[in-house]
Amino acid sequence: MDSFLKDANITVWPTLGYNFWGITKCANTAVKTHLYELATKQRFTDKKHTRIHGVDSIIYASRQEAMENGLRNFSVTRNPYDRFLSIYSDLILSRPKRGVTAGLDSDMKVDDVLDFVQSATELDVHLRTQSSFIPVHQFLTFDVRQLATWPLALDPVKHKRHQSKIKHIRLNTLQKERVYQLYQEDFANFNYLK
Repeated sequence: MDSFLKDANITVWPTLGYNFWGITKCANTAVKTHLYELATKQRFTDKKHTRIHGVDSIIYASRQEAMENGLRNFSVTRNPYDRFLSIYSDLILSRPKRGVTAGLDSDMKVDDVLDFVQSATELDVHLRTQSSFIPVHQFLTFDVRQLATWPLALDPVKHKRHQSKIKHIRLNTLQKERVYQLYQEDFANFNYLK
C-alpha cells in the first residue's frame, strides 16, 4: 500500500456508506476495527490489535477521492490534553520502538517530548495536530467519549480500552500551557476548553 495513503489514514467503507478519516490517538484503531467487523460481519481476531491498519481488504483513499466518492465523511477527535498523554503513553512507555521511528527516545520525559514537538520541522503522524488530518468544517466530527452513542446510522463502537500507562501521568500547569500552545488549533477547531 502507498505509504502516503496509509499516513492520510482515510478508509473507505462502501457497504456502510462512510469514509472514516482516522486521527492517531483518537480511537482510530478501535473505530477502524469496528467498521471492519461491521462491513465483513467477522471478528478481527489478530492478537496485535494495530494490525488492522495493514489488512489487505481495507480500502485507503486520498483526501480528494474521499471528498468525491459520494460517501459520508466522519472523524473522531479527542481533547488535546488527553491525546498528548496517550501519545506519551504509547510512544514512550508502551511502544518505544515505534517512538524511535517517530524521532523520540525511550527515556524522554513529558517535557522532552514537548520540546521535540516544538522544535521539529516535520512531525511523525502520531505527533501532528488533529486538524492536520481533516478538512475541519466539511463533515461530521465527534469526541471519542461519544463512541458508544455516536451519531452515525451504524451500531456504535463498544470501545474496549486497553490497559493504559497514563493513569499515573499528570500534566502540570506549565506542561498544559505548552500542550495548548502546540495544539492550539485543535482546541479551537473542535471546541475543547483550555
